[in-house]
Amino acid sequence: FSECDTADLVFAFIRSNSMSEGMILELGYMKGKGKPFAVARKRGIWTTSIHEMADPFIEFDELEDLLQQIEQQF
Repeated sequence: FSECDTADLVFAFIRSNSMSEGMILELGYMKGKGKPFAVARKRGIWTTSIHEMADPFIEFDELEDLLQQIEQQF
């Protein structure tokens, strides 16, 4: 969590239905601290509602699509 304390933003990359518990804990920690986090989720992958709290939330089909959206957001 010390890395989260010093981070300006945490970026979660989700490409499978099995999110790690560590990722969920880190994102919840960021939310609790009032710090921003971004979520990039491959289209068709199910997640908890964590993506609804992300800013930004990016849904992508292919990595090229994700890179274009990241360039637009940041």
